[in-house]
Amino acid sequence: MLITSRHGGRWLLPKGWPSGKNAFADDAAREAREEAGIVGAVHRDPVGEYTYDKVMSAGYRVRSHVFVYPLLIREHRLDWPERDERDARWAGLAEASGLVGDRDLAKLLNQLAQTGRDALHRAAVQLDAIPTTTAAC
Repeated sequence: MLITSRHGGRWLLPKGWPSGKNAFADDAAREAREEAGIVGAVHRDPVGEYTYDKVMSAGYRVRSHVFVYPLLIREHRLDWPERDERDARWAGLAEASGLVGDRDLAKLLNQLAQTGRDALHRAAVQLDAIPTTTAAC
Protein backbone atom coordinates (compact mmCIF):
# COMPACT_ATOMS: atom_id res chain seq x y z
CA MET A 1 0.00 0.00 0.00
CA LEU A 2 1.27 3.41 -0.97
CA ILE A 3 0.11 6.70 0.48
CA THR A 4 0.76 10.27 -0.51
CA SER A 5 2.84 12.65 1.53
CA ARG A 6 0.86 15.34 3.32
CA HIS A 7 2.58 18.10 1.38
CA GLY A 8 3.42 17.59 -2.25
CA GLY A 9 1.44 14.43 -2.91
CA ARG A 10 4.45 12.16 -3.55
CA TRP A 11 3.77 8.43 -3.26
CA LEU A 12 5.54 6.71 -0.35
CA LEU A 13 5.17 3.96 2.24
CA PRO A 14 3.46 4.66 5.56
CA LYS A 15 6.21 5.65 7.97
CA GLY A 16 6.89 7.90 10.89
CA TRP A 17 9.09 8.70 13.80
CA PRO A 18 9.74 6.04 16.45
CA SER A 19 8.06 6.80 19.75
CA GLY A 20 11.08 5.79 21.81
CA LYS A 21 9.04 3.48 24.01
CA ASN A 22 8.02 0.80 21.49
CA ALA A 23 9.91 -1.54 19.21
CA PHE A 24 10.41 -0.08 15.73
CA ALA A 25 8.14 -2.78 14.27
CA ASP A 26 5.30 -1.80 16.62
CA ASP A 27 5.69 1.86 15.68
CA ALA A 28 5.61 0.85 11.99
CA ALA A 29 2.30 -0.97 12.55
CA ARG A 30 0.87 2.07 14.37
CA GLU A 31 1.90 4.40 11.56
CA ALA A 32 0.35 2.08 8.94
CA ARG A 33 -2.93 2.18 10.86
CA GLU A 34 -2.89 5.97 11.34
CA GLU A 35 -1.66 6.94 7.85
CA ALA A 36 -3.31 4.27 5.68
CA GLY A 37 -5.98 2.50 7.75
CA ILE A 38 -4.27 -0.89 7.46
CA VAL A 39 -4.20 -3.25 10.42
CA GLY A 40 -2.43 -6.57 10.77
CA ALA A 41 0.52 -8.47 12.15
CA VAL A 42 3.93 -6.86 11.72
CA HIS A 43 7.12 -8.89 11.32
CA ARG A 44 9.88 -8.06 13.82
CA ASP A 45 12.64 -8.06 11.18
CA PRO A 46 12.83 -5.37 8.50
CA VAL A 47 12.97 -6.47 4.85
CA GLY A 48 15.07 -3.46 3.92
CA GLU A 49 16.06 0.07 4.71
CA TYR A 50 16.77 3.36 2.98
CA THR A 51 17.61 6.96 3.80
CA TYR A 52 16.04 10.23 2.70
CA ASP A 53 16.07 13.91 3.60
CA LYS A 54 12.92 14.91 5.47
CA VAL A 55 12.02 18.57 5.12
CA MET A 56 10.74 19.83 8.45
CA SER A 57 7.96 22.43 8.78
CA ALA A 58 10.56 25.10 9.65
CA GLY A 59 12.29 24.42 6.32
CA TYR A 60 15.44 22.61 7.44
CA ARG A 61 16.28 19.05 6.40
CA VAL A 62 16.85 16.02 8.60
CA ARG A 63 18.63 12.94 7.20
CA SER A 64 16.31 10.05 8.11
CA HIS A 65 17.02 6.33 8.12
CA VAL A 66 13.92 4.21 7.44
CA PHE A 67 13.52 0.52 8.25
CA VAL A 68 10.80 -1.21 6.19
CA TYR A 69 8.80 -3.90 8.00
CA PRO A 70 6.43 -6.36 6.33
CA LEU A 71 2.86 -6.21 7.58
CA LEU A 72 0.40 -9.03 6.94
CA ILE A 73 -2.76 -7.00 6.42
CA ARG A 74 -5.86 -8.38 8.08
CA GLU A 75 -8.07 -5.32 7.68
CA HIS A 76 -8.21 -2.14 5.59
CA ARG A 77 -10.40 0.32 7.41
CA LEU A 78 -12.61 2.73 5.49
CA ASP A 79 -11.99 5.44 8.05
CA TRP A 80 -8.64 6.24 9.69
CA PRO A 81 -7.01 9.24 11.39
CA GLU A 82 -5.22 10.71 8.33
CA ARG A 83 -7.76 9.78 5.66
CA ASP A 84 -8.53 13.40 4.78
CA GLU A 85 -4.83 14.28 4.51
CA ARG A 86 -3.61 11.50 2.18
CA ASP A 87 -4.55 9.37 -0.79
CA ALA A 88 -3.93 5.62 -0.62
CA ARG A 89 -3.28 3.16 -3.41
CA TRP A 90 -2.57 -0.55 -3.72
CA ALA A 91 0.34 -1.43 -6.02
CA GLY A 92 2.60 -4.39 -6.65
CA LEU A 93 6.28 -3.99 -5.80
CA ALA A 94 7.44 -3.40 -9.38
CA GLU A 95 4.66 -0.88 -10.05
CA ALA A 96 5.26 0.85 -6.69
CA SER A 97 8.96 1.28 -7.48
CA GLY A 98 7.96 3.38 -10.49
CA LEU A 99 5.45 5.46 -8.54
CA VAL A 100 7.30 6.48 -5.38
CA GLY A 101 8.94 9.88 -5.28
CA ASP A 102 12.12 8.81 -3.48
CA ARG A 103 14.96 7.25 -5.47
CA ASP A 104 16.30 5.08 -2.59
CA LEU A 105 12.82 3.78 -1.76
CA ALA A 106 12.25 3.00 -5.45
CA LYS A 107 15.52 1.07 -5.50
CA LEU A 108 14.49 -0.93 -2.41
CA LEU A 109 11.05 -1.76 -3.83
CA ASN A 110 12.57 -2.80 -7.14
CA GLN A 111 15.09 -4.98 -5.30
CA LEU A 112 12.27 -6.63 -3.32
CA ALA A 113 10.35 -7.20 -6.57
CA GLN A 114 13.40 -8.85 -8.14
CA THR A 115 14.89 -10.90 -5.32
CA GLY A 116 12.97 -10.27 -2.11
CA ARG A 117 9.82 -12.25 -2.78
CA ASP A 118 11.13 -15.29 -0.90
CA ALA A 119 11.86 -13.21 2.20
CA LEU A 120 8.44 -11.57 2.01
CA HIS A 121 6.76 -14.95 1.56
CA ARG A 122 8.59 -16.40 4.60
CA ALA A 123 7.57 -13.37 6.68
CA ALA A 124 3.93 -13.73 5.57
CA VAL A 125 3.89 -17.43 6.48
CA GLN A 126 5.32 -16.66 9.92
CA LEU A 127 2.86 -13.81 10.48
CA ASP A 128 -0.11 -15.86 9.34
CA ALA A 129 0.44 -18.07 12.39
CA ILE A 130 0.16 -15.04 14.71
CA PRO A 131 -3.34 -14.10 15.84
CA THR A 132 -4.06 -10.39 15.39
CA THR A 133 -5.26 -8.34 18.32
CA THR A 134 -6.09 -4.67 18.36
CA ALA A 135 -3.70 -4.22 21.29
CA ALA A 136 -0.77 -5.25 19.09
CA CYS A 137 -1.51 -2.68 16.38
